[in-house]
Amino acid sequence: MTNFAIGTLLATIALGALVGARFLMRARWRRAVHLHLAASLLGLALVATSVMTAPGKLAAAWPIALLAVAIAAGWAARRVARGSRAAGNLLLVSHVFVGLASFFVLLAWAKTG
Repeated sequence: MTNFAIGTLLATIALGALVGARFLMRARWRRAVHLHLAASLLGLALVATSVMTAPGKLAAAWPIALLAVAIAAGWAARRVARGSRAAGNLLLVSHVFVGLASFFVLLAWAKTG
């Protein structure tokens, strides 16, 4: 189950890189954004399932928490950007870094677990 969660999060990162590149080119591809969101929610479910079935649940809660914060920041960035573009961009940057951090924390947890 953990390998499938890691694979799903890798697909999410690849889709996120595609969406980010399109964002930097000032072009949008709404399907890729929706696929990125769907893959991240599936990844969150798989990570939660992997963590809840493993021993030492408290230490393993970090990947779930970080991934949930990353999803919330990515979802809220567009809504916040309507009021303040700088705040929206700050949320997008935090979305990227917290999302990558959650992936690396999951990898560390999977290696030690």
